[in-house]
Amino acid sequence: MKSIFEFLSSKKATWLFALIAVACRIINVLFVSEGGRDKIYLALQSKNLLAGNGLSISKYFAATIETPVYDVTPMWPPGYPILLAPFLEIFDYDVYWATTTLDIISCILFIILVRRIAIELEFPTAAVNIVTLITGCFDYAFIYESLPTDAPSFVLFLFGSLLLLRVIQNERLQLTKLILVGVFLFLPCTFRYSYPPLSIAALIAVIVWGLYLNKRLIIKKGLISLTILSVLLISFFIGLRSATGKSGYIVDTGRGFFPENFLDWAPIGPGAFLNTFFTISQLKNITALSVTRAFNLLEVISAIMLIGILVFFFYLFFKKKFFKSIDPFKSFLLIGFFISAATCTSLAYLSLTYKPQPGWGNYLGEPRYFMFVTLYLQLIFIGWIFLFTSWKESFFQKLIVVTFSLLLFIEITHSIYFHSKVALNFDKYRSASYKEADYVYFTEMMKPFGSSHPHADVLVISDGDEFYPLMGSFLGYKGVYDGLVLTKSFSSLKKKTILILALYDPELPAYESFLTGQKAQLLNRVNNVNFYRVDITP
Repeated sequence: MKSIFEFLSSKKATWLFALIAVACRIINVLFVSEGGRDKIYLALQSKNLLAGNGLSISKYFAATIETPVYDVTPMWPPGYPILLAPFLEIFDYDVYWATTTLDIISCILFIILVRRIAIELEFPTAAVNIVTLITGCFDYAFIYESLPTDAPSFVLFLFGSLLLLRVIQNERLQLTKLILVGVFLFLPCTFRYSYPPLSIAALIAVIVWGLYLNKRLIIKKGLISLTILSVLLISFFIGLRSATGKSGYIVDTGRGFFPENFLDWAPIGPGAFLNTFFTISQLKNITALSVTRAFNLLEVISAIMLIGILVFFFYLFFKKKFFKSIDPFKSFLLIGFFISAATCTSLAYLSLTYKPQPGWGNYLGEPRYFMFVTLYLQLIFIGWIFLFTSWKESFFQKLIVVTFSLLLFIEITHSIYFHSKVALNFDKYRSASYKEADYVYFTEMMKPFGSSHPHADVLVISDGDEFYPLMGSFLGYKGVYDGLVLTKSFSSLKKKTILILALYDPELPAYESFLTGQKAQLLNRVNNVNFYRVDITP
């Protein structure tokens, strides 16, 4: 055991683990990265910004097919499309490489930042190296789901959190750093609407801790950063409303009271130590449990884990007076608890008051929204092992340590093995991993389409999936948002026009007479999407 610890603490292990972590994460990002509706929406905003049309979406309608309507609805805050813009320029408007490069940079910074946080928490070198390996190899939902705003915003949030941990340990006020804390906790809010409660919670935790310790300096630090953050948030949302007419956006599935949504939580407890989807598939194969039953089992385990952590935290806080002294790990434990509580509370409120989205579910059921909670559980687990020795005296605590250490070891080992196979035969595994083959087909079909038909207007129609008109507009065609209206009258068409229709099976009856009458050509059928071409000469 001593020799293992010495190896984990060595410089060789530091460089080896860092290299494996970065390499594994880069392969992972390249493997999972793909274009979806969210990415192309934000990429089109970036393209229009670079073209001088602001952060907008180009929409075409039958009545004025020659003139686009620039929709400035802020479905996301403006941070990501602004950040993406120079990458689009560099990669000649190739969405895949622009967004993937940004993800790779974000994920490398994620590894570096978490490593720096571990050092700030005074973890021994062995623990820091283990944390580095985990952050590079663990299958985090916010990475494998490959959605655009997650990784960059989380990196900014972690940097703000790192600055906060440093500034509250210092005996001086450090006004400049407190301002920077407020700024960097604000910046993720310009990427995702979910961050304001988390950033506010981090600073409220500092103020509460200062009151608990009767330390005026800590209270003052928390108030200064909170003031900066509040001023920036208020100014930002006022500016957003002034520019777009809205101060935010949420998918309105219908408001009401839906307590049944509380029964559908992502299994965030086990999810911090293993890949839940892989585990469910293995449980299904080994035990003959259905997917639903296996998922429910993980939900129950997660609930037990979270209740246990909650009880233990309050035991430390009220009974043991654990937080009566200041050290970096206790700071992180307390601040992270407040951030995690804010995460769960905000998601619970949205799940309680909004109907689940068809085909997606509710906010509590989405594991990537718990990205901080997942990392928090991993770090406090590693900290518990390496910074405290009391667990060695209890059989029950040793059992917990051994069990979850083994789960992490299996998860990381499997990840390294799998991504090694991917690296050695990337094309084979990449093609097998496409979740949205219809998007890939459409994009590859449409890229050269314009050069083959230089004198025709190309219109893209799809009522059931906004990806297609968005990608059409991004590639220089016209994404039509009232396709059925257009098919009833061609009076607005002034020259030869090619319609490309991407219709899901339920949409076909509405278009059947038009497709038959115009002798539409069926180009392909992929993932229940039917691709048609119709040539029209006015």
